[in-house]
Amino acid sequence: MRILRLHEEHPADLIARAVEQALAYGCAHLDGVKLCLRQLTDPESLLPPIDLSAWPELVAVGSQAPDLQCYDRLLGRR
Repeated sequence: MRILRLHEEHPADLIARAVEQALAYGCAHLDGVKLCLRQLTDPESLLPPIDLSAWPELVAVGSQAPDLQCYDRLLGRR
């Protein structure tokens, strides 16, 4: 419902592009769509990628699969 409210301030084609981009990024929720919308409307605000060549051990951070057993432990399962 909240994503639909974005139509109050933005044209439909722009919102459609933001939703498609959010789906491609795997962040199909309101905040993800709003981020994509902001990137489409203000590309100047994009930050350049961080150069991690000096810290190769950090390259994989954030791309590893989550440990789903953590959720089982939270639920009291073993």
